[in-house]
Amino acid sequence: MKTFKNYFFVFVIAMSFSSLAISQNRMILFEEGTNASCGPCASQNPTFNALLDANTDNVISIKYQWYFPGADPMHDHNPDEPNARLEYYGINGVPTAVLDGTKHPFPSAYEGCAGCYTQSHIDEQLAVSSPLNIELSHEIDGNTITATMDIEAIEDAAGSLVAHIVVIEKAIFFDSPPGTNGETEFYNVMKKMLPSSSGTSLEDFTSGGTVSITESWDMANVYNVAQLAVVAFVQNNDTKEVLQASYSSPIAPDFLNTSTKSILYPTEDFCGNTISPVVKIENNGMDLTSLDISYSVNGGEITTLNWTGELAFLGAMEVELPESDFLVSDDGNYTVEVFTSSPNGGEDSNSDDDIVSLSFLAPSTEFNIISLEIQADLYTQSSGTHYYSEEISWGLFKNDEEIPLYSGGSFFGTAYPENSSELITEVFNLEPNNCYRFEILDAYGDGIAGSSAQEGGYYSLIDGDGNILKTGGDYGEGEMYNFKVNDPVSIDDISENNNSVEIYPNPVKDNLNIKNAENSKIKIYNVLGEEILEIKSASDNEKINLEKYKKGTYFVKIFNKKEVIVKKIVLNN
Repeated sequence: MKTFKNYFFVFVIAMSFSSLAISQNRMILFEEGTNASCGPCASQNPTFNALLDANTDNVISIKYQWYFPGADPMHDHNPDEPNARLEYYGINGVPTAVLDGTKHPFPSAYEGCAGCYTQSHIDEQLAVSSPLNIELSHEIDGNTITATMDIEAIEDAAGSLVAHIVVIEKAIFFDSPPGTNGETEFYNVMKKMLPSSSGTSLEDFTSGGTVSITESWDMANVYNVAQLAVVAFVQNNDTKEVLQASYSSPIAPDFLNTSTKSILYPTEDFCGNTISPVVKIENNGMDLTSLDISYSVNGGEITTLNWTGELAFLGAMEVELPESDFLVSDDGNYTVEVFTSSPNGGEDSNSDDDIVSLSFLAPSTEFNIISLEIQADLYTQSSGTHYYSEEISWGLFKNDEEIPLYSGGSFFGTAYPENSSELITEVFNLEPNNCYRFEILDAYGDGIAGSSAQEGGYYSLIDGDGNILKTGGDYGEGEMYNFKVNDPVSIDDISENNNSVEIYPNPVKDNLNIKNAENSKIKIYNVLGEEILEIKSASDNEKINLEKYKKGTYFVKIFNKKEVIVKKIVLNN
């Protein structure tokens, strides 16, 4: 699904009106300074946005895209007004958020830390009564948006009062990050403050007093007019307190416009010839009740789902498409293409965003001997240490089969010994030209990567040449990895059938013996492919002390005049 990437795009909507948005005591306003190249913004915004989403009945937000620390096209569209608002609050770094004009202190972080606000801050502010009520509406006529703000005093209100009307774009999605922090989704982005960031000055209110303000804007730099909404609020410039706020939601259009946003499955480690894609669809038009969703893999047969249901304006859904078989290309490339048609049996007003594709090369190896290495996570406390080996389970499956070829751990019937520090090692002899699925699970749900109180464990899948196919540990309840074994050059072929060289003991605790490798060069590598040791000319009975190295899997490569011999060893000192 493509977003509108040009700086300006407008549907001509003749005199479309929103319903009145009537504020209740109290509607809370969050204002946040953020930036598309700000690393802390990318880490804090998900938590902050989740808090906002959980309180949409009584919380409104405006996001000011600031100039610092780097590139942000949304800031470039209107640089002066977001800069002015952050300067008004004395904000000199992002992400920073103010709640009804107040930057809350957070001793463990910094004043106004966006990701530090909690539900209790909202609940406390909701208990504060407002002296004002605001009714807000807006309309779009061609290229112009007009907003009307009606203010009524419920109680006397005095001070340096200012009314602000702000046009926001509720959601902006990019196909790739517009800045350097990785964010592609931006919400409630300020587009224009009316008439300016200074707002409209108000006289003191006495109870029952009213005022009406109407402002218009000739739209520019809008990604999607269907996402435009309006926020209004009254602020006391003497104290910076926001007395009341209101929201006028995007205007439901009278046209059809569905958007195929992204392919959620398969992921880029998919391997196989049977698939049921999962796709995200968004509705940027009138309420949707039917849609044809089709897909093909590698340009093959088209499979179509005739979807029916209900998807409201600006709603999104994830749809699993019917299963189909297809031919995998010789080079292992996959191209999945999903496209939609016939919304409500009609024609989409913007067909450019109806199609999305995903191309990738399935992970593969030329070696059919694969080894698995797992180290449990370790928790250290005053009473001692504990290895959580008993929480680990894993399985290796062929293609889409449900019964594992190899497995270990309690989920598959036999738990590992409790509190075992032993490195778990397994070796798989796999059939070539097949796809395999590795699944690893954690009974406690926290993976084996560890935390601030733990020493992290890990797992690694390693092919016969010492290449790491997959390594990890921070997987929560579990994760899955797919890979393909091509026509193999197996360890059996290049080493295990070579009886002239002997390596023992294996596993090894201290000294490794290598016989019949006279005058050969010997190198030992860890699982990261890093060379840890080299012997340029070995003796007939070479003895190598490995006590100083960490336990784990290593690979011994022996270079003689005829061949290269590879042997996998496990160090368990």
